Amino acid sequence: RRGGDNSPGTFFNKGKNMQHVLNLSENFDVYADANQWILTKARNNDAEARTVLGYVGGTKTTLLRLCREKSVVVWPISMDAINEWPERFLDWKKGLSDDVAKRH
Repeated sequence: RRGGDNSPGTFFNKGKNMQHVLNLSENFDVYADANQWILTKARNNDAEARTVLGYVGGTKTTLLRLCREKSVVVWPISMDAINEWPERFLDWKKGLSDDVAKRH
């Protein structure tokens, strides 16, 4: 399916307010917007064309469960990075804001 709703399984259209967060492995990435992490997979090994596998606005535990359910490969170095994140998305997002404020 292709559409503008960006529901799971749809073609991923990166919006202006979305940012790439983490490369999980060769074909899997995490993006984020103001409300959630967005788990994506490359379409036909094309880094620019993405399929949404799911949205997680709660906890990294939920994000990791979604990774397992969707058979997402997570490299050890990526897992190390996730382990450093706060548990909740909102705390993770707040940490980004705090980091930006410290640099200015």
